Amino acid sequence: MRTQCSKCRRVVSDDGIGDVAALGLCAECEAYEGRLRARIPGRERLGASRQPLLVIASDHRVIAANAAFAAIAGRPPEELEGWLAGDAIGCERAKLPGGCGRTLQCHACTIRRMVAEVGRTRLARWRVPTFILTPSGRREICITIRPEGDDLVVVVIEDVAAQAAAP
Repeated sequence: MRTQCSKCRRVVSDDGIGDVAALGLCAECEAYEGRLRARIPGRERLGASRQPLLVIASDHRVIAANAAFAAIAGRPPEELEGWLAGDAIGCERAKLPGGCGRTLQCHACTIRRMVAEVGRTRLARWRVPTFILTPSGRREICITIRPEGDDLVVVVIEDVAAQAAAP
């Protein structure tokens, strides 16, 4: 059986017995992920925020999520690590052939473009209006994206509809 690294897609083994970690990463990608996780803002800082937030690497993969985001995603924060942002957010288009970042609509995705822009320029973007498509329909949100360190970005999500409905 052929085994590939889930990040770089390099063939790790053809017999199913190889140097693949529990996350399905080759040794180089596992080491890279470890270095990124070591630079994550403290878990207490992530947990202290009541707004949903993600820490995303330059390859658009989730490095960390706080409890508020995990509640929206319906999964524990640790389980979201390594997911592409669209998959973690629950974007319906991420389920199309090709997946997150490879569908025809992804080039126009505001979240993906802003993460790439902030990653490249290292300049924060505040309260950018956008939407995500979820199984329950279109959901209006605002995102604030700020750089963290050399190649990470923090994405803070504000649910516009929930704020409008709040007394």
